[in-house]
Amino acid sequence: MAEGVAHEVRNPMVAIGGFARRIRDRLEEDDPLREYAEHIIKETQRLESMVEEIVRFKTLLISPYEPVDPRALVDGVLDAWKDTFARARVAVDREYGPDVPVIEGDPANLKLALGNLLQNALEATPEGGTVTVTVSGGADHVTFQVADTGRGIPRDELPNVFDPFYTSKMSGAGLGLTTVHRIVSRHGGEVGIESVEGEGTVVTIRLPVYQDPSRT
Repeated sequence: MAEGVAHEVRNPMVAIGGFARRIRDRLEEDDPLREYAEHIIKETQRLESMVEEIVRFKTLLISPYEPVDPRALVDGVLDAWKDTFARARVAVDREYGPDVPVIEGDPANLKLALGNLLQNALEATPEGGTVTVTVSGGADHVTFQVADTGRGIPRDELPNVFDPFYTSKMSGAGLGLTTVHRIVSRHGGEVGIESVEGEGTVVTIRLPVYQDPSRT
C-alpha cells in the first residue's frame, strides 16, 4: 500500500508543483492570483514531504546490531536538532541517570526513532516551551523519555497514535510514531505514550540491555 501511494502521488504532484511555479513566475508581484499559486506550491511541498515519509517507512530496514551507548546516542540526535529548536525558541533539557548500561541495536534507526519523537514534541510545543529528554538505566533495560510542554493529545485519540496514517497534525503522513513503534519492536523493546490535553506529552521507550556473548 505504501509503495502504491508513493508511486501514484509522486508523478501528478511533480506536474502540479512545476506548473504552479511557472504560473507564479509569469504573474506580476501585485497580482492576486500569485497568492493562489503560492498556496498550490506550498501544498505540493507538503505532499512531497508526505511521500518522502512514506518511502522511508516502506524501506525501513534494520542493520546488524552493535553495542550502543544510550547517552552518546541521545547527544548525537540532540546536536543534530539543536539549531532547529533554537529557531523555534523551544528549550531542550537532557537528564541522564548514573550508570546507564549499554544497549544493543541499529544506531541509525534508533536515531531515526528519537528524531521522530523530537520532531513531534517540537511541533506540539509553542515558543517558550521546553522539551526534556531523559535517559535512565535498570537491571535489564534502558528507558528513554521525551517529554514536552505542548498542546497534548486528546484522551480519545491516544489509542490511535501508533496507527499508520493516523495524525492530528496539519502536515505529514502520520507515520512518525508508527515508525518509532516499528523500530522499538524490532529491537525487542516497548513504547508507550501519556498525554494531558493542554499540558503536554511524554513518550517512553524501553530497550533491553546489551548482553555480552563473551560472558555467557
